[in-house]
Amino acid sequence: MHRLGVVAALVAVAVFLSAAVPAAFPAKIVPKAGTWKVTVKQGSGSGASGSFTVGRTSFVVSSNHKRVMHFTFAYTYSGPVKVPYVGPCSGTGVSRAAKSSPIKNLKFATPGSTSWSGAGSATFNGVFTTAKKAHGTARFSVFITGAGCQLSGTASTGTATWTARR
Repeated sequence: MHRLGVVAALVAVAVFLSAAVPAAFPAKIVPKAGTWKVTVKQGSGSGASGSFTVGRTSFVVSSNHKRVMHFTFAYTYSGPVKVPYVGPCSGTGVSRAAKSSPIKNLKFATPGSTSWSGAGSATFNGVFTTAKKAHGTARFSVFITGAGCQLSGTASTGTATWTARR
């Protein structure tokens, strides 16, 4: 009878201790290196010179997982046609940020002082939520100009939201 009591006490202690051990800590999130495809919502903008819509958008996570680089977006644009010009004031373009961004606490943003190739520019703010997912906000601007355009000028979006997958 005494042995049975000792065994029961040991079982009770083992059950108590197993409940006291915390569950395994979640693994640290490390954004997957390579090109991330971005889906933009509310990615249209306008101004006196015309309007544009953001298309294919992406960024790249460096192989050491410490930087986001090559922020890129494609766009289509159109504007009022210059009279009597018969050609369109429309087209496509692609813009890419010259500078990269460090990833700190899973967050990143385009550097404010970066130049952009092409006629567009943007500001991205984002956070990685898993190794293969991120989300954030962005603002896009495109300078619309061309031989067929009545006006030249910048068209901008408000704050757009985006999600990204690797």
